[in-house]
This record gives sequence, structure tokens and C-alpha cells, in this order.
Amino acid sequence: MGYFDISGEPAAWAAVIGFAGYAQATRRSAYRDPRITLAVRKGEVEVRGVGQAHEISYDRAALTITIYWQKSSCHFVGIRLETPAGPIGIEDGNYREGRNAAAAICARLDALGRLPEIPPRPRLIGL
Repeated sequence: MGYFDISGEPAAWAAVIGFAGYAQATRRSAYRDPRITLAVRKGEVEVRGVGQAHEISYDRAALTITIYWQKSSCHFVGIRLETPAGPIGIEDGNYREGRNAAAAICARLDALGRLPEIPPRPRLIGL
């Protein structure tokens, strides 16, 4: 027939779902942009790219917090940092341990009282 029928085998379904989850997790966590590097320091964030380097102090940093809502829970994804080279998304999808770097930047901004507001939960009207 050209396909593998696993409709009656729960163990086979578990294997297929497990493999799909593993493939997605390893693909996402292994991605790293080879052209841009970040260094989170005490007084600044250093962004290095091909032929350029920018040091952004926390008192000049402009960013947007990226989150997603699932039912009543708010999940932190990362940040979008404005740099002289343009905005960059700092999250696990773009950098290995990207969410940790984003959280470190947010913690430093919070200590300075400069952390932006978390976007409110969207409300669906008329449904």
C-alpha cells in the first residue's frame, strides 16, 4: 500500500510521537546563528556580527518582551533587542541558551527599573 499502518499498536504510536518530539527538540535547540554573537556583561550587551561590533549599555537598551499565552499561563519566549544593525530576536530558536541570555538582560534592566511592561493577554471579543 505504500504506508505503515500502526493504528492498532499503542507502542508504535508512542515511538512515532517520541521520535517526532525528539527530532523537533534537537533541531530547535541546536540552532545557532553563526554570524551574530552575544555577550551579556554587567554594564552592557555586546553584539558582534560580520565586520561590526556594538556595545549597548543597559541605560540605552530598547527591547520588547516576547511571550505567548496558553490558557491562563504566560510563557516567556525571549526578547527582541534593538541594535544599530537592526532588531535581533534573543530566544532559544535563534541562539543556544537564548532564553537564558534574554532573562539575564531582563534581570539587569529590572534592577535599573527599566524593564518594559509585559504585553497584556489578548482578549477575543464577540466569540
